[in-house]
Amino acid sequence: MGSSTRDNFKANLKHYRKQKGLSQEKLSEIIGFGGTYITEIESRHKFPKPETIDIIAQNLDIEPYQLFISPEKDYKQIEATQVALKSVAEKISDRFTTLIHDKMVEEISDIMEQENLILVHKDN
Repeated sequence: MGSSTRDNFKANLKHYRKQKGLSQEKLSEIIGFGGTYITEIESRHKFPKPETIDIIAQNLDIEPYQLFISPEKDYKQIEATQVALKSVAEKISDRFTTLIHDKMVEEISDIMEQENLILVHKDN
């Protein structure tokens, strides 16, 4: 059988906390609890109340449900999305560069023609 809800919560809390660059102590302070509160949650000695879960999620810039879903599935989906977005960004960048290059050559030719200029190439 899979992980328990508490295991998922603990793993996700740690993942998203580290993603934000926060220590256990710093996140504990930010949410208004003692410096060891997050440590106690991540070590499974405590489990937060629903309103505290909302505060934690808000400070991690995530939705509360993200703390409960199976981390393996969520992280794989995030990685797949990131790979897809990177591919799209690279294709857009390549097309944009080509478009700009082609448009610049066209514009330069038009300007030179309007000014009756001739492009001279120097051979070395």
